[in-house]
Amino acid sequence: MGDGMMNWLNSTVSRIDKAAKERVRQRLAQRTEVAIPDLLEQAAVPSGLRDVATNLAIQLGRILGSEAGVLRADDRLDVLLRVDAQELPSISADEWGEARLKQRLIVHSYDIMHLVETFSDGDKWKQKWTTLAIRPQSEEQWIDLILVMTVGEFLNFFAPLARGTQAVT
Repeated sequence: MGDGMMNWLNSTVSRIDKAAKERVRQRLAQRTEVAIPDLLEQAAVPSGLRDVATNLAIQLGRILGSEAGVLRADDRLDVLLRVDAQELPSISADEWGEARLKQRLIVHSYDIMHLVETFSDGDKWKQKWTTLAIRPQSEEQWIDLILVMTVGEFLNFFAPLARGTQAVT
């Protein structure tokens, strides 16, 4: 592919990605905000990890362009982050096809992966990895694991891995 075609393709993908991220933000903006302690209670986050989980929830909300209080413990991340083509009327079917994207897109997955990589202590991460029935071998496999989690599962999985915290079981 020539440079001109690659630039066009990258700008089209970027435009679709930007529109999809905005759609996720809009969906969340329609929700009624709840107090973060209520979110953590619904998620059954242990009391000793509430401060860390609060920080993690706030950072997750920032990635999504919203307040943490609009997240729900039972929100599945893949559903929360998935945007179907029909939700983006400003993007034509031809643009979806030419960008070689399916009729849906999951946004923010690499942003969330970056969050957990920078949030987590490496030794705790490695120790947690040994306890998993299926051990991710790549960043893509970690993303797949994260995306099938609910927000509550995400907070409970990663809060104990935070830098500077004691592991709580």
